[in-house]
Amino acid sequence: MRPVVLIAEGETLFRQVITLELQDRGLTVIEAVDHKEVMERIRMDLPALMILDVDFPGSGAVGLLERLQRKKHAFPIIVLAESCDAKTMKKLLAFGVKECVVKSEVEWEALVKKILKYMEIPKGRAPHQSPACAGSGAGQALPSY
Repeated sequence: MRPVVLIAEGETLFRQVITLELQDRGLTVIEAVDHKEVMERIRMDLPALMILDVDFPGSGAVGLLERLQRKKHAFPIIVLAESCDAKTMKKLLAFGVKECVVKSEVEWEALVKKILKYMEIPKGRAPHQSPACAGSGAGQALPSY
């Protein structure tokens, strides 16, 4: 089983671009358009990492992060935003967000490197080459969402 990246992005076009860019680089991607779908996707296929829009539909990223925190999520999160000011970053970091990436400044190769780093895929090993059980949580029970 390949590691999965969950894209939680409300803007259809941007979500599709992210998905295609990551798939072109060998990553397995699933998408969600709202809080309910995020929780369903996590329950069905626990991601190795989530990319989250700070202005995610519903109660935004913070509302979703609060919910995930209550459910004891254990995967890294990278937030996408129009800007990553200090106040926003402080709030996001309190929820364990790894970092904030400004949407207008996305460099795909740099984003993929960050994703691989946080997913703990060894450098030089393509995502599709990772062993089926190594670090994937295979055999562990998934938390109920």
